[in-house]
Amino acid sequence: MDTIINGKEVTRTKVVYTYDELSDKAKKAVVERVREVEYECINSYEVEETIQDHVLSVLTESATWDKLSDLKIEFSLNHCQGDGVAFYGRLYRNDAPRLNWGILQDNVGLQEVRLVRNSHGNHYSHYNCFNLEFYNEDGDLIGTDGGSRNDIVVYLKEDMTSSLAGTSDTDKMTAGQLAMWQCMTDINKALRQLSKDCERVGYQVMDDMTSEQSALDWIECDSQPRKYDVNGVVTDMVWWE
Repeated sequence: MDTIINGKEVTRTKVVYTYDELSDKAKKAVVERVREVEYECINSYEVEETIQDHVLSVLTESATWDKLSDLKIEFSLNHCQGDGVAFYGRLYRNDAPRLNWGILQDNVGLQEVRLVRNSHGNHYSHYNCFNLEFYNEDGDLIGTDGGSRNDIVVYLKEDMTSSLAGTSDTDKMTAGQLAMWQCMTDINKALRQLSKDCERVGYQVMDDMTSEQSALDWIECDSQPRKYDVNGVVTDMVWWE
């Protein structure tokens, strides 16, 4: 490189390398730096879409999110305490048929689940950030889960009015109440497990985006390959050939 120093033209030289010319140690350093850049540039929309696809496969037979448009996904996946995936909004019987909604009799029974943000959800995103509320065909509240302990609390009589509270009272339930309690319990467990599974899915797609192979693919496609010093550090562009 030519430059002017004290009015004189001086030629400076610097040895630069392609990735293939580097030592194994320097190559490893390059790959790790590329992976760091990829992690900083992760496309959160792609992560969300992958999580949505998993939710669709578990809850419904639909191939698009339209059926679950009343369900909101929030996630924080930074390998920190309190990170995970949480759900908020509404799920309807007809739109999530793979949950155990129970048998309808004359269109009477469990029709809707609302996922409500609790105090944990104000700061975190994980499987315990939402509580569940269960509604019948008339939009009446017929039960709720017990929050952080995930105990179902049921308020049911034959006419679906408040009368009974607590899982310890299951021996006092009628057959219809017990069947409803079981559906609510199953849905609660299924949605919290789905939240945990979505956390795993989210981390997996992020790992794929920042894998060693992903970094190697990026390096191979680099249009300016001769740009590293002997340690694998990117040099100033003026030295690139």
